[in-house]
Amino acid sequence: AKVISRGEGVDIHEADSDYMSRCARAAEAAAKYGDWQILDVLENGRMLPPDVIHRAIVERIASVCESGEDE
Repeated sequence: AKVISRGEGVDIHEADSDYMSRCARAAEAAAKYGDWQILDVLENGRMLPPDVIHRAIVERIASVCESGEDE
């Protein structure tokens, strides 16, 4: 997982890259354990715009619902 900044300033947690890396690893482990789906929201190391991320989430949900994947 990559730690990125949106250029809006960082809080005390975001300023600690080691902490952020540990959080990312914990989130990845939780996702794997919970069989969650993960969306890649970075393109060339930059966060995708919110509307693009939203569309990707909606498309993923629709795909799962149509396939009955979670049943």
